This record gives sequence, structure tokens and C-alpha cells, in this order.
Amino acid sequence: MTLHLKDRELEQKLIELCPDFVNKLNDAYSPFGFPKEKIVAFTRKDPDGSLRSNILRFWKDELEEVEEYTPDDWNEYPDITPPENVLMRIESVDDSNNVYHECGIFRNGLWYSEINGTVRYALDAEVLRFRPWE
Repeated sequence: MTLHLKDRELEQKLIELCPDFVNKLNDAYSPFGFPKEKIVAFTRKDPDGSLRSNILRFWKDELEEVEEYTPDDWNEYPDITPPENVLMRIESVDDSNNVYHECGIFRNGLWYSEINGTVRYALDAEVLRFRPWE
């Protein structure tokens, strides 16, 4: 599990300022102990090029724990977001509870498979879990 900001747009802007922001968030010191708050300290260059210290404080309701993608094991879907355009083994189930194992590609938030050169949604079934094809 990894902590992330619920406001992903803000998180992305903070990553632009401090590329290892998410790591710092997860390693952050909190004098009151999580879950009350997380204090994140990092440095960044000011307009003059000098390094300056920055401290941000995040409270429990601003954070969420997110399961991270594990390339060496099965990942539960949709709890874990797969990498885009990577060939995956997928396990899915249809409306009759038939379980299927097939190759799939996650693209733009949807699962696809390729049959005879035609790209279509993976099995028209619910994807349960995935892992890299290799």
C-alpha cells in the first residue's frame, strides 16, 4: 500500500516540484502519528537558484492508501490500475460465471484483446485480475 493525495491534480503538481514527493509522503514524519497528519519536508530551488526548505502538512481526510501494481504477482482489478499498453495475462468471468484466461492490453481505462488483427474489448467479461504476460 502506498499513500497518495486524494487530490491527484495537486499531487501531480507537487511531483513536478519534487519528483520524489510520493516517497517523501510515505516516509513523512508526524509528531502526532498518522492518521491525524503527515508532515512532508522537501527542498526545491527558488527563482534565484537557491535551495529552500518546504514543509507541507496533510491530514487524514486528504490522503488515501492505494494498492500498487506488482509485476511479479497477480493484481486485483479494478483495485489496482494496470500499466497502459502492456501485454497482460488476464483472468475474467462472464455472466454465467465461466472463468477465462487470455491475453489483454489495458488502454485508456479499458481492456482490449486482439483476435485475428482486430482489437476488441477483452472477452466482453469482467476482468478479475492481471499480471504481465512474460
